[in-house]
Amino acid sequence: MRFIYDKGQFHEEIYREESIPKRPGYPMPQEIRDIRALQQKEAAAGTSRAEIFVHMASFMAEYTDEFTFDMKIRRDKPAFDCLDDVMLRGYFGWRTLYRKGQIIPAETYPEIYAYELINEIETKDKYETCRILKKLAEDYPAYRRNINRYLTDFIIFNGLEPSMLPENDQLWNDKRVAALMGDDSIHFLKALYEAAEYPYEYPDKCRAWKISEDEFAKLVQQCFHSIRRYYDKHRKKGFYDDIFGRRELWPYPLFSNAVVVSAAGNEEYIYKVNEVRAYHFNKNHWSVERYTPGENLIIFAREFINDIYSCLDGAKESSGKNAWRFKLIAEEVKAFRKRKAREVKIDTGRLDAIRLRAAEIRDLLIVDEEMEVNDRADAAETDVSSEETSEELLTADEKHFLKCIIDGKSLEEFTGKGMMLSILIDGINEKLYDVFGDSVICEDESPYIYEDYLEDIRRMIEN
Repeated sequence: MRFIYDKGQFHEEIYREESIPKRPGYPMPQEIRDIRALQQKEAAAGTSRAEIFVHMASFMAEYTDEFTFDMKIRRDKPAFDCLDDVMLRGYFGWRTLYRKGQIIPAETYPEIYAYELINEIETKDKYETCRILKKLAEDYPAYRRNINRYLTDFIIFNGLEPSMLPENDQLWNDKRVAALMGDDSIHFLKALYEAAEYPYEYPDKCRAWKISEDEFAKLVQQCFHSIRRYYDKHRKKGFYDDIFGRRELWPYPLFSNAVVVSAAGNEEYIYKVNEVRAYHFNKNHWSVERYTPGENLIIFAREFINDIYSCLDGAKESSGKNAWRFKLIAEEVKAFRKRKAREVKIDTGRLDAIRLRAAEIRDLLIVDEEMEVNDRADAAETDVSSEETSEELLTADEKHFLKCIIDGKSLEEFTGKGMMLSILIDGINEKLYDVFGDSVICEDESPYIYEDYLEDIRRMIEN
């Protein structure tokens, strides 16, 4: 007891025994004290921070704890050394619950756990590591960007299947570029609309033009490659370099900002993600080979789609600056419409002629042998005269063009004369359509004559 004098009065104060409140997390488990001792010992020996983290995490791989701590501080590049003892014990309590399937809000802890995973602490194999990392990214969206980056680097470093890579803007752009460079016309068309940031509006437009989705996709792809061929012939800068950006090697810091021990060999290593992206390891350095992103693709895709719309709507000239591009597109649209017209055109006159000819043949079958022989001779003469008439339809240049195709010779002499191959092919197909009832030349990067008509065409131009 003691007396206290205050403001002219004495006050009596009596001492009582009171228990000292326990500090949260204490007494500290022996395992926590052991890894702290390990941390201090290895730090004094000059062991790297990443190696110390791996050693501590390995020691505590199977440790469980019921203690929870409301971690609200977000650390940059966190590891055990940036947590005090209470925070550290709280991490293992959080990890215990998360492994049981409970998702508890926390800062810093999910990223530390990601570091444990990419160092393959307490996982059966690399595939399980990837599975847990993907789930961790989904469960903690605030850390999704960083965790997906670690997952990407883990897959690249270990040479796992590219299909396991998490979706991101880079991968989407790669798929778009690969589709634009590929052969599948539908994938090409959808990628083009994505590049232009346009909604994919197949059916409305195509219904108005009376063409199917597949026909429209192939037409757009043909226009695209027509422009590419023009670049190859008339420009120093490649077409893909112009719209996708130059394909170059850039330094790539693997596991950037991650606390990880990664030991790569000395041999050169290439990890190919797809046709447009690959990662290289050489002389202990990582780099990525990719197209340099830019705004050219968006601008091109929008102008290109608008020009195709204009051509299909009947416009005669472009409202933009690239009149040459519009001209190439217009030629492809014109050729497409000619092919389309042939496919749907029904010549009733020819049908009547066929019916009449069938009736004549039926009558011939019931006449005597002598008349049948004479009629066959007449029919042969008619076929010969028809062939001669067919020959007269073709000009000397057209016959020479056909011969060059058959012999596999270069067609540059025709383009050198200012002739458009697509127009020349359309003219020949149109003239011989009445003879063969079909197009005889397939218009491609390297035009060729359909095998069914090859011998007939050969005889026609040799006679």
